[in-house]
Amino acid sequence: MVRSRPLSVGLFVVLALTWPGSLLANGGGVMAAPPPSLLKIAPDSVETVLRGAAVSQVTVDSRGTVWAATKERGLARKDARAADWVYLTKVKGELPEDSLSQVILFKDKVWIGFATAGVARLDPGALTRFTNAAGGLPGDEVINLAVFQDTLWVLTDGGPAKLVNDTFEAVAVTSSPAPAGQPSCLYAPGDGKIYIGTDAAEVLSFDGKAWERFDFKGRVTGRIVRCAASAAGWLWFGTFGSLNVQQLVPGGKLHDETNEKAVLFPVRVITGLERTPDTLLIGSSGGGLYRLTVADRDWRLYCLKNGLVSNAVNNTTVVGKYAYVATAEGVSRIDLSLPLPPAPKPRPSPSPGAAGPTSGTSPAAQAPAKP
Repeated sequence: MVRSRPLSVGLFVVLALTWPGSLLANGGGVMAAPPPSLLKIAPDSVETVLRGAAVSQVTVDSRGTVWAATKERGLARKDARAADWVYLTKVKGELPEDSLSQVILFKDKVWIGFATAGVARLDPGALTRFTNAAGGLPGDEVINLAVFQDTLWVLTDGGPAKLVNDTFEAVAVTSSPAPAGQPSCLYAPGDGKIYIGTDAAEVLSFDGKAWERFDFKGRVTGRIVRCAASAAGWLWFGTFGSLNVQQLVPGGKLHDETNEKAVLFPVRVITGLERTPDTLLIGSSGGGLYRLTVADRDWRLYCLKNGLVSNAVNNTTVVGKYAYVATAEGVSRIDLSLPLPPAPKPRPSPSPGAAGPTSGTSPAAQAPAKP
């Protein structure tokens, strides 16, 4: 079990955000913490889908069935027209264990990642299992599942693997230089690459042909726990206590390496990171779900006060217009299509020598490019 590092200022940590280089030229400093009015969200946009289970991840199939991987109660399923949830469990002989880390759709089949029992596929009337002993997995502790180039990938405690001819094959990371740390997360965010974060502040990218290694030592510390990406090579990634965005350059280089921004947020650990074309959803271990509209830097917060089933967010999944939020107490569903109330007016933030931008400042006037 991974433990987060101690915090020196209560629950407040600095989320380091690296923006295009011209931002620092316009004042620098630390952006103001979002005001309390960031709680303003669309009325009735949050609903509780599942309550009473610690959920690792959620997915929705083509028939509208919601699948939830729970940490202690097995796999939960709710059909589109059903009133109640049905649980597949170990005690009923349906699963090898009740602690699930992942659930994902691949070729219209439900795939499950277990805490210690490998990967399984739900087939009609059967459960097809893949383990280290039988199935080609490098290890049986599943960290992430992802689909990349129409292939299912898995990251285990023994490294990454991909599904080939109904068995898994270990994948060798052949970046130069070789990674210094052990893989800690794997994501395929839909930008044509798959990313592996390590516990040594590295990100490894693979485009289907070659690996590249990006070294963030000195900029962030420790384990990369979440990755998301957007167009033009922008990569968002989370660590224990920090959120970062960096433009990656071919050849393993970073764009504008010295430019950094920071926002104070009551977030302890980044636990979810989901990027849509215009929105970033940031889950936290105890502070709820933050929603950033990237174009105008409009921050909003979903938490217990405005309908989230729990402030302890484990993961987020966007399906159509909905964001499914897996938490320690169940699942909430947010309608992202509903309009948000007007953003609060920005508050000035003093910075040494110059007035820095605030959390409500539009980046359009500050930088020619946006991540």
